[in-house]
Amino acid sequence: MGSGKHGGLAGRTLGEYLAARLVEIGVEKIFGVPGDYTLVLLVSVFGALPDGGASSLSVTLKEHCGVHRQWRIILSGQASPMPSLA
Repeated sequence: MGSGKHGGLAGRTLGEYLAARLVEIGVEKIFGVPGDYTLVLLVSVFGALPDGGASSLSVTLKEHCGVHRQWRIILSGQASPMPSLA
């Protein structure tokens, strides 16, 4: 993580860096499943998201994460709720 195109960490925490990069590449929603080893990082990433940037959703089970993601896609019109067999 040097001082390349995106400046690396440059005095930022890993969570701040990840949040900035995710917003920079156009991520609109970040889904997270907190756990013993990821909670601190998720809190850091979610807390560093700028207003008007990506939003976050933390769920307790990974299956819930998939359900939320799928319904977000369906409700945004990017996919149909039932795939066509034709």
